[in-house]
Amino acid sequence: MAATVLKVGLIDPPGHIDVQASERMAQRVAEMTAGEVKLEIYPAAQLGRASDMLMGLKPGTVDRCAPRRENRRRVVPGSH
Repeated sequence: MAATVLKVGLIDPPGHIDVQASERMAQRVAEMTAGEVKLEIYPAAQLGRASDMLMGLKPGTVDRCAPRRENRRRVVPGSH
């Protein structure tokens, strides 16, 4: 069976603490699922700006992102 691959988009540059944490999370997920789930980390806005990534969650072009609060508010009114 093929692994499930999830795209994780970040606006931070490689080496940033958020990118490092996401890379560690990807390692742990792969370990805990025996490679059945793989997180692909895309730093430095490779999947678009924060607002682009938020909008990409619904159609599934992005599976996870970590936008700043001000970006969430622009795309999802009332979010905290």
